[in-house]
Amino acid sequence: MNTSSQASQLSDSTSHQQQALEMAATAINEMAATANEVSASCANAAELATQTQHASELGQNVISETVESVVSLSTGDSRYHSA
Repeated sequence: MNTSSQASQLSDSTSHQQQALEMAATAINEMAATANEVSASCANAAELATQTQHASELGQNVISETVESVVSLSTGDSRYHSA
């Protein structure tokens, strides 16, 4: 193999390696972007879960107060009768 042929082969090899590295870098960037999207989605889900828990607790309080009112009315508690 002569020097010109070796240089051409080396140039081709270098070009292929550069393409492979560029593809790997692109894939890594895409994976990082996807990881960031998943992270944001998880944070959003956690916030929604917190809001849902709060709404559930408020609803539970309303139900408890309603049950107390119904029980008091049924037992004749004067606090709930109008004069």
